[in-house]
Amino acid sequence: MVRRDKDQAFLMTIDDEPEIVQGFTDDLDKLRDVILKQRAGGGTALYDAMYRGCEELLKLPPALGTDSDLRRVMVVISDGDDNLSRHSRGEALDIAERAGIVIYTISTSTNWILPDQEAARGDVANRKYLKDEGDKVLQQFSDESGGRAFFPYRVDDLAQAFAYIGDELRLQYSLAYVPTRAPDGKFHKIRIEVNGKGLQVRARRGYYATLPDVNSFSPSAAK
Repeated sequence: MVRRDKDQAFLMTIDDEPEIVQGFTDDLDKLRDVILKQRAGGGTALYDAMYRGCEELLKLPPALGTDSDLRRVMVVISDGDDNLSRHSRGEALDIAERAGIVIYTISTSTNWILPDQEAARGDVANRKYLKDEGDKVLQQFSDESGGRAFFPYRVDDLAQAFAYIGDELRLQYSLAYVPTRAPDGKFHKIRIEVNGKGLQVRARRGYYATLPDVNSFSPSAAK
């Protein structure tokens, strides 16, 4: 997903509290080495991590400067559960919406995987529809930010999920408009529709009507 000299990424782990283990870089080898050193922890402060991640994404990486095509994207790999955060789910979603950050989520939950005897009866076809509460949380973050949620079944599915995310980011385009109403600081819902059949639009669900230099509305949409 990360292209050298064009993209930058940082890596954050979620445990009792979020920790940035690698700052912004376009060095894939460095990112890979840091990932391989990580080990599963105890608690899960998911909402705190997402809030902190949004704050980090609001800091323009030096290598990107003032690139007008800057896209802020967060990829969250989690089971969607939270048991330690000081921030609420609403606060984490609110900062993402205010900053225009697109969130992609990849579920690590296996609660929906059916026993072998059930799979043998053909029930496995319905396995991805048996989402638990954590999966629904991940779906909400993705849907409301204009991203996408993935629920991989095999290791190969995980790699495919990242490939899909990379493709979507390369194929996105921007639609922008200036609301006629005066900024009131409130959240306003929007809906984007297309005339063609077989097309699906994923975009932000709305915007905060604040000053243009803080939160001008420019949703990203993908085919």
